[in-house]
Amino acid sequence: HMQISIKKLGRKSIEVSVWFGKRRDIECLNTTCSLINNMVRGVTEGFRYKLRLVYAHYPIQLSVDSVKKEISVKNFIGQRHIRNVKFPEGVKIYPSGLKDEIIVEGIDLRDVSLTSARLHQCARPRDKDIRKLLDGIYITDRTTMESVVAV
Repeated sequence: HMQISIKKLGRKSIEVSVWFGKRRDIECLNTTCSLINNMVRGVTEGFRYKLRLVYAHYPIQLSVDSVKKEISVKNFIGQRHIRNVKFPEGVKIYPSGLKDEIIVEGIDLRDVSLTSARLHQCARPRDKDIRKLLDGIYITDRTTMESVVAV
């Protein structure tokens, strides 16, 4: 547990403080401030990650099951093995207007980035020369949902 105090000063400001903090205590304080800032930003703006499906010959097929909260990655480098990636509650996944691009959205930065990272890792070529075989799912853009709408 962190030995810090959190006070609400006004309508839109809070104070996070530690008394006689050592280096480790100040690190925990900064972590807490970052988590609070990300929570506020997530609720007010939301987070959006864009991912591209990159393939040379065999087209990667994605199917999203919203009931099971699961994404299925099929036909990766021609393999018949189906890779299933679970995603947490509150994360929305849908195709964008561009070909072979999907969007992962949500209000929790940890959940959105974790889902994107799991998708990237499940479609990584193993035991192949990665300088030649560039197939996979890659994160191309990290933005907030509100900044995209405002433009």
